[in-house]
Amino acid sequence: MGRKILMGCGGLAILGVLGIVAVGCLAVLSSSGSDTADSSIEGNESAQDDGGSGGQPAEERQAVPVGENLTVADVAWQVTNARQANQLTSEFQEPKQGNFVVVDFAFTNNGSEAVTLDSESLALIDGEDRTFETDNETFGYIDPAKDIFLDQVNPGVTQQGEVIFTVAPGASDFTLELGDTDMFSDENGYVDLGF
Repeated sequence: MGRKILMGCGGLAILGVLGIVAVGCLAVLSSSGSDTADSSIEGNESAQDDGGSGGQPAEERQAVPVGENLTVADVAWQVTNARQANQLTSEFQEPKQGNFVVVDFAFTNNGSEAVTLDSESLALIDGEDRTFETDNETFGYIDPAKDIFLDQVNPGVTQQGEVIFTVAPGASDFTLELGDTDMFSDENGYVDLGF
């Protein structure tokens, strides 16, 4: 009976050692996996820094002036007016102070099916290659007739729209980046806003 107890204790000891080895192996594997993930994230950040806007590097962008038509895939854009403002006003909102760029545009669907225009199709890039997204908190300051985001635009139809960007104080030398409505496309065009 003493022998059976010794054999049982020996078996438990072996299982304990195997458990410790397994935990050690898992710790090594998980730490090397997280190192790989971290280096992958760092690599992605540096890749984004190279292009600035997520589109073309600044020296490769060929921008058209305000007023000129710009075709990107199956859609066409025409920036009709662009201006800087330090206050936004609306009939239904309190005045909003800040640094804004307001862009009026015409959007045409040249494709064969209806498309939905999303604010993700536009971005503003300044002279320091900083990218500004549309400001969702300023939609209340856009004329409802020009708030065309998330509306379907039928083939051959042109709609007038407006978008507002909140920008850094002192930012200048703006280029508007315009894409098509296909979320899987990376095709963009550029408009030099002239200020």
